[in-house]
Amino acid sequence: MPLHGRRPCGCTGRGITLKKIQTARGFIFTYHKKYLILCGMSKHAQQSKKIPEPVLKAQAVLEILRAENPDTAEDLAKILPIYAIQQNKAGETVTEKTLLDDARKGADYLKQNSGKKNGGKDKKPQDILETYRQILKDLPEDDRKTDTGEQIRENTAEITQPQKQKKPKKHVSHDRALIAAAPQASAEEIAALIEKGADPKAKLSKAMREAANAKNWGATAFLIEQGARKHLLLPKEKRAVEDYTKSAQKWQKKLRIAPPHGLHEDNPEFFKKSAFEATLKLLAEEGIGGAEANKAAFRLSGLLQSEQRVLQYLKQWGKKGETPLYTLSQDIRLPRPPGAKEENDAPPLQPLDAMTAWVTGIFEKEEPQPEPVTPNIKDWGDAVLKCGPSMAGLVKFSRFVASPQKSSDGKTWSTQSTRAECAKHLYKRAMNYPDLAELCYRYGVKQKHYEQALKLIEKRKIPKKRMPDLTIDGEKFNLPGGKFRRLSHDDFQGLFLGEMTACCQSIGKVGAACAKHGYVSENGGFYVVESAKGDIIGQSWAWRGKKGELCFDSLETLGDRLSPEQWAELLKAAANELTEKQNRHDVTALHIGAGGRTPKELKKVFKDSAKARPKDFGFFRHRDSRFSQLRVWKRTA
Repeated sequence: MPLHGRRPCGCTGRGITLKKIQTARGFIFTYHKKYLILCGMSKHAQQSKKIPEPVLKAQAVLEILRAENPDTAEDLAKILPIYAIQQNKAGETVTEKTLLDDARKGADYLKQNSGKKNGGKDKKPQDILETYRQILKDLPEDDRKTDTGEQIRENTAEITQPQKQKKPKKHVSHDRALIAAAPQASAEEIAALIEKGADPKAKLSKAMREAANAKNWGATAFLIEQGARKHLLLPKEKRAVEDYTKSAQKWQKKLRIAPPHGLHEDNPEFFKKSAFEATLKLLAEEGIGGAEANKAAFRLSGLLQSEQRVLQYLKQWGKKGETPLYTLSQDIRLPRPPGAKEENDAPPLQPLDAMTAWVTGIFEKEEPQPEPVTPNIKDWGDAVLKCGPSMAGLVKFSRFVASPQKSSDGKTWSTQSTRAECAKHLYKRAMNYPDLAELCYRYGVKQKHYEQALKLIEKRKIPKKRMPDLTIDGEKFNLPGGKFRRLSHDDFQGLFLGEMTACCQSIGKVGAACAKHGYVSENGGFYVVESAKGDIIGQSWAWRGKKGELCFDSLETLGDRLSPEQWAELLKAAANELTEKQNRHDVTALHIGAGGRTPKELKKVFKDSAKARPKDFGFFRHRDSRFSQLRVWKRTA
């Protein structure tokens, strides 16, 4: 509205078009695209629009600054609200704390940084696509075992460019177009088809069924409102429509829009429209469309908050392939609104499981659940950019861990420290055993197998182990800085060594009995090979035989980190140590099982075969030494 002369507040508008907004405190702000003027007018315009939240936060910061230094606050009164608005448009998370920190750096700092992050001009969609294509050319080869683009499309029904598949030909009637579009179309698109002539009475219910089959609950709910017969839906589909309607209300309240297809359960707090739409264009380049594209774009843009940071994430952590950006999105799970079911929550229990859980609950005290917190999405986004997909996989715990953890010196984000903190919220009673929870989370151990390990730890009696304490320096088997050693009798890593070396010797796998025996029996134990960094790269479950033998059941290696020659040198060094210390142990011979991943080349080095039987491990139970053993050493005196 053009203002001339004096306004009710007493200041002049000088003929410039200004916008009038009422705040919660009763002040009216009038602002132009180039600057903002604060007018100290009391409550006046009851019908004026609500002030933008970044401006409210800026004014709260100005109040703090006025108490500290009125002159400084006066200098920042015009520039700080503009700075807050432009930071918000650039995709940055604007909080009172960040604004206060920036404001204390002075007006010059705010002026220099109040422009948009990309040099004062918004990148056009074509510029973003060109940047994306250039990044793809420079991506390194993917050495991880991941799905190809074709596998992703085969495994995910909703991905394969639904718009292209469902788009009707020109001669197809509007009725058929309505049915064809229903699985992927939004309510607005369906409304447009009805306006163009689609017959609601003839085709509405059939279109509703197509939408329900594709789990497009937004379109299903809209078609029901238009007159589709709801009784044609299954009971679970009716419940899904009701759940959608409740969830959609949160989007309408927060953003004044209906949730995009597939996002109604997600938190609208993380929705950044411009970044979301730009990311959708990038995903379309990879052939990803429909609800799956919406989910991927929401995860990436919601976490990173701008399309520039999405491209930065792709450049730093993407790998060559047909769908590099989509693949990166699969690690991310943003927390859902309070009370909503999380994506990784367990499915409903079946009747028998529910009964078992009820009976168990009578005797077991339920652990109190931690209160959800408000995640600092800026911190999480920064940490993911710094640490990559390993940190992205922890974002789902941000409902309990507000910010990722930093390294011990506090200088950088730490995936390991963050994982340890997050693991406390993954397993029941994890707070009592955080190290075990962190280990299990690192290797994807299920809740029931975590509980099995927990019972072994709590109920086991610490035995007097009959396993000799062998320690061999890595220099003796061509592994500088590394070593071969016996695990401590109470080291629960022994229960999951198979997870570390990709074999079956872990709780929950075929070799679970071996892992349990090595942990609880006085005649069992574990020996490991550690790298110079302390990582376990080789290991063996060991047992004592009925005639005093020590047998390494098999020699397990992580990939090709240990060669047959290194194992041969290690075993020779172990034999020498047994000889040197034979007055301090009762071992009669050292055997190795020839099964499992024991290198076959060792048969040429150790040519004596032997057969020892475990002292307290059943003959018919799984072990790699059952059918063939090689003798490395034998007591001579």
